[in-house]
Amino acid sequence: MSGQGGVLDSRQSFKGTLLQLQDKVKRDPGGYKDDVMMQLRHFESKIALFQLTPTAASKDLCELIAFLSHVAPLFKEEARIFPKEILSILDKHKDVLDRNVRKAMVQALCLLRSRHYVDAKEVLPLWFRLFKVKDKELRKLLLSHIVSDIKKMNAKTKNPQVNKQLQNYMYSVIAEDDPIAGRHALWVIIDLYRRKIWTEDKVVNVVSTACFSKHTKVMSMALRFLMGHFPKDMEEDEDSDDEEPQKALKKGRNYAKKTKARSTAKEKVKSKMEKNARKQESYVETVFQPIEVLNDPQGFAEKLLSQLQRTKERFNVRMQHMGVISSIINIHKIILLNYYPYVQRYMEPHQQHVTHIMAWASQAVHSLVPPESLHSLMMTIANHFVSDKATSDAITVGINTLREICRRQPLVMTEDLLQDIAQYKRFKKDKGVVMASRSMIQLFRELQPDLLARKDRGRDADTNKKITTFGTQVSEGGIDGLELLEDYYKEKAERDGSKADLDEEWSAEESDEDSESGSWISVSEEDSHDDIKGADNDHMDEGSADESGEWVSCSEEDEEMEESESEDGQQAGDTFEAVKDITPGAPLTREQIAKRETDSQVSIGAGRIMETKFLTPRDFQLLERLKQKRLEEGVTGNEKKRLKRRKNDDGDVHNEVSTDVLEEYSIKKRKRDAEERKNHTEAYRETYKAANKISKKAGGTTNQQKKKGKLAQMVMRSRSVQGRKYETGKDKRKRAKHAAKKNTKFRYKKGGH
Repeated sequence: MSGQGGVLDSRQSFKGTLLQLQDKVKRDPGGYKDDVMMQLRHFESKIALFQLTPTAASKDLCELIAFLSHVAPLFKEEARIFPKEILSILDKHKDVLDRNVRKAMVQALCLLRSRHYVDAKEVLPLWFRLFKVKDKELRKLLLSHIVSDIKKMNAKTKNPQVNKQLQNYMYSVIAEDDPIAGRHALWVIIDLYRRKIWTEDKVVNVVSTACFSKHTKVMSMALRFLMGHFPKDMEEDEDSDDEEPQKALKKGRNYAKKTKARSTAKEKVKSKMEKNARKQESYVETVFQPIEVLNDPQGFAEKLLSQLQRTKERFNVRMQHMGVISSIINIHKIILLNYYPYVQRYMEPHQQHVTHIMAWASQAVHSLVPPESLHSLMMTIANHFVSDKATSDAITVGINTLREICRRQPLVMTEDLLQDIAQYKRFKKDKGVVMASRSMIQLFRELQPDLLARKDRGRDADTNKKITTFGTQVSEGGIDGLELLEDYYKEKAERDGSKADLDEEWSAEESDEDSESGSWISVSEEDSHDDIKGADNDHMDEGSADESGEWVSCSEEDEEMEESESEDGQQAGDTFEAVKDITPGAPLTREQIAKRETDSQVSIGAGRIMETKFLTPRDFQLLERLKQKRLEEGVTGNEKKRLKRRKNDDGDVHNEVSTDVLEEYSIKKRKRDAEERKNHTEAYRETYKAANKISKKAGGTTNQQKKKGKLAQMVMRSRSVQGRKYETGKDKRKRAKHAAKKNTKFRYKKGGH
């Protein structure tokens, strides 16, 4: 038993349990090699008998398999037959094996795979064949093992060769269109994509092929993946993991007395909750949305729409189809004219989930969609929702939907329909309808005010403002508001106390770059100035005189036009509006000259920073904040709130449309907001009580609290009251002094004087 020297050869076999032998073998593998070989021979005989009756349950065989799975990596050559036997038995008798025996064999292979004793290419096909076995616990074990195994392989550095082999096998499983194996292979791929392990474009495009599967569960999982949702099994696992720490934390608050052990346990629970929160954040984030990296978005959307038009699936699956198609149209700006008549059939107030459908319909509109194809959809929404027979919520949602469609394609709105919607600003039954109507009026005050009635255009309406015709694209030169970024950096340099401004820093950077090239010759300052003056004079003489030596007369206006043309060719930030009112040969007015000077200064500053600095994402975020700050300058009160709310709610026309935007101002939304505010207030009160130790004591009421509930007859006969009858003067003075001292402490504690 000691395992030292030659005693091992002459000693008897080990007497004890397999767990004890396992511990001994791990401590001294060479000393207990004979015992392990004996257990291997015992395993071979057990397996030979077990194959005669594979349905039988055997507890001894399970213990022996667990023992050999732990010690087999220590004897690689001698125990090579062990994993092969397990693989062959699971492959042949997977359906008829006893539940416990099958689980023991799978756990043994998982352990051997985690110790790299078995290759992944050998066990992965078996795992997917085992998914067909009707054992829910086994499937859960296999899923967690496959994901964790691939995650470990790519923990330090990614192995492209192994990943490609595993991906090709899983792609083949999905292509077989098996309802069980395909769904689990799809789940593994989606899980690894969200964990940022397999983030290639090929992964997304293979998952997109599963959208056309004959099996509803596989199709639904692929559609939800493209929409950015979690599979149902994954959500249940995450919820169960997060509930346990929260329950433990709530349980810890009910202790009557605080101890060091309880506070330590509470801190552990808090750290576990924070770790789960960080894990969940990293779990959800991805580099790109899956729908952005599709290879052929136009063909995929057309094929998905044809499947939607002829499908007989339940309504939830059809809604998933509509959500994916709308997102593809919105992100890739494709044209799918047959989609709008299909969505139009669901535009009824009594339709189930009609708000989601209307949000997707407005999301599928962009500036390249012909207005004629959207006119029927607009009129259907207006007739079914924006009418006196509809409810207040239906009118609000209808107007908000029309507003979102017009924001993306303003040409679809007609003058009659707009003025009808504007009449709802005097709707007396519900305030939400009034607010929705005013939001539509405000939108067209900015787009084209002359479509509105004269009284709705506003005080400072520009009637010359028109919506651009269909198909025109306005190209912008440079980046809007880039001069704000330059001013910010200059002010920052002045605050830091640096003497050089941005232009000097940029010129210093340029001189450093030029000096590195080694093409410059050092000269004195006086010579350099003389050379520069002489070069300028020569250049002027050559350019101003012709062959005969006489000067060519030209007007001042022509010189100014030539200068403006040269400036326009050099400056990247100039726009067409700066020179559109200038005719060649005509004299410039003072306003035109001042406007051109300011525009040229702005464009020079913007072009300077673009030429000498690489703009980072942080610079663009700073630029957005500076532009918003400039927008809010000189604006106070409700106007500032309106600008901020419009920025948060409306956002960009390329963003997704949520149901909250359509349900804005509605009664349903107001009730939900009130409930959220109530729940937030209650949660804050609980947090405040816990922080300020105002929570109820868990051990019951104190004696002082019990005295307040006693009857007067009981209190009068108590010892404390009866004892005061026989108090001496000294005792009375002592009690009064103690009460005064206690009152003083209480007053200072509460902040009194």
